[in-house]
Amino acid sequence: MSDGLRYPRATLAGDYARAAAGLALTVLPLALLDLAAWAAVPLGLAALLFAAHALRTAQRQLTRIVVDADGVRAEGPCGGAVRWEALSGLRLRYYAARRDRADGWLVMTLSGGRDRLRVESTLEGFDALAERAAGAARRNAVPLDRATEDNLLALGIDPTS
Repeated sequence: MSDGLRYPRATLAGDYARAAAGLALTVLPLALLDLAAWAAVPLGLAALLFAAHALRTAQRQLTRIVVDADGVRAEGPCGGAVRWEALSGLRLRYYAARRDRADGWLVMTLSGGRDRLRVESTLEGFDALAERAAGAARRNAVPLDRATEDNLLALGIDPTS
């Protein structure tokens, strides 16, 4: 796992397409129409959200996650690192895309001292990274909340052994 993990191109392409569509639906009316403030302000705020989504997608595209015996680090914009021996926090959250809780994704947050690293389950090799993180959490006696334990179990990782 040491040569680096990346987010799949297909996932990134979908995120870029959603950001582009959102920007088109918000920026074009702002640029082409003479809108009243009550319409322009919400469109402008929505445009900012879509732009932030595009920037976050670019950041994920340019980031490589390196996992080795020492720990995990993100190489790229807004990178960070957490050493396994310093791991003091592990959170695994599920975010549902629909009300029926289908089509969701996980976000894993690793922390050690002042360092924090977040990765999404769309990352290639996410399950193996989660397994290593759970192992380090066990070795370091890191307390896990119920949601993290349940999400690890859903991945087939026993947080207690």
